[in-house]
Amino acid sequence: MLSMEAEGAKMGKTISATEAARNFSGLLNKGEQDARRASRPASEIALARKGRGVFRSRCIEGPAQGSWPPQKGTVGIVLDTSVLIEWERKIGALEDYATTHPDEPLGLSVITAAELLHGVHRADNAARRLKRSAFVEQAISSFPVYDVDLAVARLYAELWATLDCTGTRIGAHDLIIGATAISRGDKVLTLNRRDFGKIPGLSFKVL
Repeated sequence: MLSMEAEGAKMGKTISATEAARNFSGLLNKGEQDARRASRPASEIALARKGRGVFRSRCIEGPAQGSWPPQKGTVGIVLDTSVLIEWERKIGALEDYATTHPDEPLGLSVITAAELLHGVHRADNAARRLKRSAFVEQAISSFPVYDVDLAVARLYAELWATLDCTGTRIGAHDLIIGATAISRGDKVLTLNRRDFGKIPGLSFKVL
C-alpha cells in the first residue's frame, strides 16, 4: 500500500495499458473473492434500496478523524465563494476585513475559482461582465488557489459517505471546499453557515 505522499508523487504519471492490466489483475481477482464472501441476501439489499435497514445501520458514525491532518500552528483561511461575491458587491469590504485581520493567511479552492468564473460567463450584459471579470481575475492572481489533489479527494469521499449515511445533503462544491480546508488544517470563511455547519470536522467562521 502506497503512502499518501507516494500516491501524490505518482499523480500525473502515465502507464501503459499492459502495465495497468498487470497491476490490477491480482487485485481484481482478490476483490471478486472478497465480494463473494461478503455477499448479502436479497432481503437486505431490498431494505438498503429503500434507504433503511441493515446497510444504513452499518454506516460508520462519523469520519475516521485519525486520518485527518493535525491542526497546524498557524491556521489559514479558505475563502468561500459567498465571501468573495460579498467583497465584489460591497466596495471597501475587503479592506475592512484586512484592517481587523491584517496577518491572516487567505487562499481559495480551485472550485471557488470555477464558481467565480462561471459568474463572469453568466453576466447579463457586457459592462457587468467586464467589471466582474476584472474582480475575479484579480482574486485568482492575488490569492493562492488550492487544487483538488488526492488528499482532498480522499477527504471529500469520506465526508460524502458520512453525510449520505445520515441522510444529510449539501452541495458537492461546498463539500469540496470544506474538504480542502480540512486537508490543510484551515478554516473556511463563509456567509453560508447552514451548509458548512453540516460538515463534520470542519472549522469555519461566518463573515
